[in-house]
Amino acid sequence: MGNQPGAHKSDDDFSQKGYEDFLRRTGQNPTASPKSIVTNPVAKKPDELDPFGDDDDLESFADTRSRSKSSGSKHTRTGSNPFARALPPPADPASPKRSAGAHRRTDSTSNPFALAIAPVAGAVAEDPEDPVAPADAEAAETKGGTLSPQEQEARAPEVIEAAVEALGGETLWVCTAKRGVAFRFSTDMDDKDDDKEGLDFGDIFASKGVETNESGEEFLEIALGPKATGKYYVPIMNQTADLMMKITCEDAAHGETTSIFRVDRDDGAKFCDTPTYATMAPAEGLEDNHILTSRIVMTGELGHRFALDPWRNRWVPETTMRGRRQLYALNLMKETVREVYRVVAEQGIAYRASPRFHEKLPGDDGVDRGDVLAVNALMKSMSRPHNIWFALVTNSVRWLPLTTIGGDNLLKRIDTSRSEYTFQVLEQGARVYMKPDFSEPAEDRFFFPPHKIITCCAKVAGPAGGTVDFYLLTDGKHWISNEDDLGEEQLRRVKMMAHPYLYKIIKPVEDKRVFAMPDIKGYVKHKEIQTQFKCGDVIAARLRVEANGVLFVLCAKTLTWYPTVECHGDGEMRDLLMEPTGARGTLIHVEAQKLGLKDATQSVYSNPYIQVSLVDANGQVLEDHETPFPKQAKEQHLVFNHSCTLAQPYELFEADDGYAIFFEFKHYKRDKHIVSTKCYSFVGAPEIQQHHEDFARTGFQAIPLTLEIYKCEKPTDFARKSTPTRLSVKPLFMHATVSFTSYQKKSKSKK
Repeated sequence: MGNQPGAHKSDDDFSQKGYEDFLRRTGQNPTASPKSIVTNPVAKKPDELDPFGDDDDLESFADTRSRSKSSGSKHTRTGSNPFARALPPPADPASPKRSAGAHRRTDSTSNPFALAIAPVAGAVAEDPEDPVAPADAEAAETKGGTLSPQEQEARAPEVIEAAVEALGGETLWVCTAKRGVAFRFSTDMDDKDDDKEGLDFGDIFASKGVETNESGEEFLEIALGPKATGKYYVPIMNQTADLMMKITCEDAAHGETTSIFRVDRDDGAKFCDTPTYATMAPAEGLEDNHILTSRIVMTGELGHRFALDPWRNRWVPETTMRGRRQLYALNLMKETVREVYRVVAEQGIAYRASPRFHEKLPGDDGVDRGDVLAVNALMKSMSRPHNIWFALVTNSVRWLPLTTIGGDNLLKRIDTSRSEYTFQVLEQGARVYMKPDFSEPAEDRFFFPPHKIITCCAKVAGPAGGTVDFYLLTDGKHWISNEDDLGEEQLRRVKMMAHPYLYKIIKPVEDKRVFAMPDIKGYVKHKEIQTQFKCGDVIAARLRVEANGVLFVLCAKTLTWYPTVECHGDGEMRDLLMEPTGARGTLIHVEAQKLGLKDATQSVYSNPYIQVSLVDANGQVLEDHETPFPKQAKEQHLVFNHSCTLAQPYELFEADDGYAIFFEFKHYKRDKHIVSTKCYSFVGAPEIQQHHEDFARTGFQAIPLTLEIYKCEKPTDFARKSTPTRLSVKPLFMHATVSFTSYQKKSKSKK
């Protein structure tokens, strides 16, 4: 925004000549000023990178996908309306919800270890030093909000409908012009209010009706409230495109853009029940320096903007009635995804209503460990503690802290080229979008033909809820949905190969390219590559895709694509980079049987489980698996008897002695509201190699493991840099088994 916090003194009136002229013409006193806004940045065209390039002719597919429906007004487009989805039903207050801070596996009500945990006000506390926010602070933050976040969101259409009625409007419209539209004093295109910036992209407004000028151009009269004596008009369309779109209150409740405002007024910004100053509540509002995140901004009385607080369903005016600015828009939002994060907090993370550590959303489940999130904005905390950064989740108004108060990571940034989700496009093809909604389709050259294999790095819920999910492609720029805008399924998950193909590196790649898609044009430049392969290394391919004559393999370790031959953007292929070994990977099966603890039968552990992790020599976790809660405590042992199969094949253990399998015992601490790691055991690659030989020698019987139990260093020393300490001198151990399954080629039956 052009105006920055603190740029004006509190006694400035911001009066401007153009607005005074408007007031004189309409018989009003020139005391108020126009809004001062900066339109959202225009989306830039993506780099000239075509990760989807195939030689197929896609025009026929693209033409079949350009479908839209029209109903009512000719300016009402429901087929391409980014909001047009049914609202999810309000949350049932009687439905069971996850206990705050509890781990999300409640296998059975009869499980003696799945203890009930009393909910804590404000949801999960991610930091042991901060179990619960002060009661008075929590009350101040949630003032006026007695419903759950889901119930508040469900009431948004009613609030917008009341706003239209209060302003004297008959219909509701949204500005769809990327560069915004200026207000007009009349139905003359040239009669602009040059001192008032008008409507911004995504702003909604109530209209009294449609008027047509002598040239046949249609204009909307904006409803400015019952006391307004002047008029403002905006054109419905220009010579090339529609500028406004008629929508319903349910459509508008989903929003299309996210705005971030900072309150910059000593006595705060007061709430209004409707976008009119007469309904202002003098004793209720947002305090100074509060961060308001809203997806609904409406033009209200006097043409001023009002932002809807999503957690209280109250309107906050951008300026006072006299024009004193009190909300400043912060230029933090990115048109494309800024970063992608994985949740690493054992107990999950509670959502925040703003970038404040204590402002947790009561009644909201938050996110769980392992979830992958795309974020559009990063911001440092505006309140104590000030050293914590927060991330705004894409397609939402929810914030998440990146670290705890003590500095431990809650979210870990991951590379967008990592293929967390793999799909195959169905028969009708799939359209690509620039944002995680249906409002901005990408160019037709990005359209996916049928049967195309695509990979994605993150998932977010669609703007209208329901069953629509949007996935961020591994190029980090484009989005694709599991269903199209008409509700038809267009993607199907691809099953990875259980026994991966094994390839041996014979020539390392000299340039620092990462292929986001299995295509010769689907690479992106990276300054650094976390995992580099040298000659002789073995790659396990979980998936193989041929594109334009080049075979690409999806590496099981990095989940990124690698070409088997050296190729360039010109399509010319050169030397071979890797060659197949002729073998398929051998699966490793691990069973966590029981854990020996001296207090195992005393029921002192809440929601205990074992986390089985595969790590490399640097301590990086390549994959992990979790057991259910134990069903039995017997003779100083917690009995799990749970098996899992590693995605990485045994052959990688042969190639690298730094690999290890860890067994971590975790449980929930009710007093600190965290998931804690008490102890662990591990088995290294040399032992796994020996067990593989013993497995074949003993007639393919599972090999029992009796492992020492070590006290956790918090966090667990996966890199094994120091000598671990035994948890107890008593003869108590972690009992597990390991077995192996080699690939057996299926014999073809004779006809």
